[in-house]
Amino acid sequence: MTQLDDSQKWFWLAILLITGWLFYLLAPILTPFFIAGLLAYLGDPLVDRLEAWGISRTMSVIIVFVGMSLILVLMLLLLVPLLQQQIALLVRVLPDYIAYLANNFVPWLEKT
Repeated sequence: MTQLDDSQKWFWLAILLITGWLFYLLAPILTPFFIAGLLAYLGDPLVDRLEAWGISRTMSVIIVFVGMSLILVLMLLLLVPLLQQQIALLVRVLPDYIAYLANNFVPWLEKT
């Protein structure tokens, strides 16, 4: 295994930082491509299996796409009400938490 000298280490660190910075800047543009790639990666084995059963590839893609869409809609229908309840609970108890911190934590900070 070869050892890197200091200039090579700094070079690769700079490349890594620049690459990370570019990914950060391009995240809004790259996100849809990442999601599309993930969906294609997850759906391709199902499409291949349906195609092996004699269904055309186009129809297999439609079936898998509709199935994934239904699963997403069902998950949203289940999660949105739960999230709404949790947010309502947080809004209801947040003043109590703030009062607790103001009464207990702030005096403790002033003592130390």
